[in-house]
Amino acid sequence: MCDLRATEALPAIRRAFAEDRIDTQVTDIEYTELEMQGRDPLAGNAIEQRAKRREQEPLELALKCTKCSRERRHKIGVLYIDLGTVDRQARGEKTKYSELIIPKRIVCPKCGAVDQYELGLFANFTVTGDLVRRQMRNQPINTNEGNIRYLRFALRDGRQMHPREAIEVMQKEVAANPRDADLRVRLGNIYRFLGYLEEAIVEYQAMLAIDPNHFEALLNWGRILGVQEKPAAARQKLNSAIHALENAAHYSALEKLGIADAVKMEIAELERDGKFDPSILTDLAPFTQTLPAPTRRSSATPAPTAHATPQKIGRNDPCFCGSGKRYKHCHGQ
Repeated sequence: MCDLRATEALPAIRRAFAEDRIDTQVTDIEYTELEMQGRDPLAGNAIEQRAKRREQEPLELALKCTKCSRERRHKIGVLYIDLGTVDRQARGEKTKYSELIIPKRIVCPKCGAVDQYELGLFANFTVTGDLVRRQMRNQPINTNEGNIRYLRFALRDGRQMHPREAIEVMQKEVAANPRDADLRVRLGNIYRFLGYLEEAIVEYQAMLAIDPNHFEALLNWGRILGVQEKPAAARQKLNSAIHALENAAHYSALEKLGIADAVKMEIAELERDGKFDPSILTDLAPFTQTLPAPTRRSSATPAPTAHATPQKIGRNDPCFCGSGKRYKHCHGQ
């Protein structure tokens, strides 16, 4: 069709791309449209311009289904690489889970397998290229910035643990202590981080049945509802979270003011856009990270051991919301 300049076929071609019926490793809609218009997709600085645009978009990688071997591109937003798992593999230890962590469910469009994938050839090139670029620019490897992030996930007591292992640990603790509200919300936070939103909501609901005014559960449930494009319900939960924050014992008065202002900004964003960007659910330093380590048992909320939230945030410090931006360019505006 491109060779024939059959522009009348463009609507059908666009639908085929939208329905994931065309392998985007072979071509993409932008390349196809340029060819249809008789323009050379490789001319001038077109390649560089497309590369820059892709860097600003959520990460898209070719993943190979380990069940049916189909390889397709998936928009995944962010790819985390667990350095603790990498270290164990380097020591020759067998690991139950891959070092690759994609904070959303990956469903194979062919066989329907869930979260059964490995990086395709070109995805491996992307990850390797990112690592090489960081080394050439002397950028730190252990970082929570960019679309590919290298971190050591840990429990609050300092034990390094893959998030999926943390789910198993917390599930056992919840089964042993089903009325423990903090355990419930921390298990929900891990589900939320990994993109298992319905499972997270179940834990938040169970938690709020025990403690109807738990700030963390209300805040994170509200964020999930915002991502699910349920603005009215999300706004109600976030407003309830602000009221619950007044009686939260884990925060200083100064922290409460900053957190309340940040949640109000989220409500304003929700009213403006009608939804939240999914990245709000995968921050590694949500407001719950300001909680001190519990004395009875550890929290299994995934968190980088290299970062701590300061009591007073400077304008040039990293923002406490986990966006990777400086406070003055994020919630400090």
